[in-house]
Amino acid sequence: MFKFTDISDKNDGFDPQEHQLNPKKFFELRRTTKKVYVFDLRNAEEFEKSHIPGAHNLAYEHFEDSIYQMPFSGEIMLYGGNQTDSFKAAEILYDNGFDTFYFTDSYEALYEGVDSSFLDISDEVKNYILDKLDSKVGKTQGIEIIVDAKTDRKANYGIEFVNLSDTASDKISIDFENFHVFVAKASVPYLEGTEIK
Repeated sequence: MFKFTDISDKNDGFDPQEHQLNPKKFFELRRTTKKVYVFDLRNAEEFEKSHIPGAHNLAYEHFEDSIYQMPFSGEIMLYGGNQTDSFKAAEILYDNGFDTFYFTDSYEALYEGVDSSFLDISDEVKNYILDKLDSKVGKTQGIEIIVDAKTDRKANYGIEFVNLSDTASDKISIDFENFHVFVAKASVPYLEGTEIK
């Protein structure tokens, strides 16, 4: 039987900076690590609406009582509905002897933190895109990355030219110097590390 530590009034040496990841680092670690376990700390209803592919739902209010379910090998990654839940869950792992775990501020922060650093677009492709965009149209234009997910961490990719006015509100816009790159919110977990050459 596990004996859980009361962490309500102490840190016990827990340094969150050693375990906290920004969105790019979170998705990069998820993509590059062979054995990774992602836990979603939100409630079941929020999890059902949307979650990171491959994530396991373990609501924060049940987290400490369910810590025996945590794997002792591989990387553990956590995100919740807010920064407090993620931090406290990470602290619980630390106080119970886990070493290899990471957390990010929140589920929404993962999407709000998407920027041009997620993509590696060569100068040749940038020039090609700019040549194809019609400056006479008078609309902000760009490309949309179409992601066809095959597994939790692998997908096929395509590109389409789009007008800003034609993009749906659920798309995330990434601003490059002279054009925009759009991606569906559901495709963001597959975006980091994408090379367009």
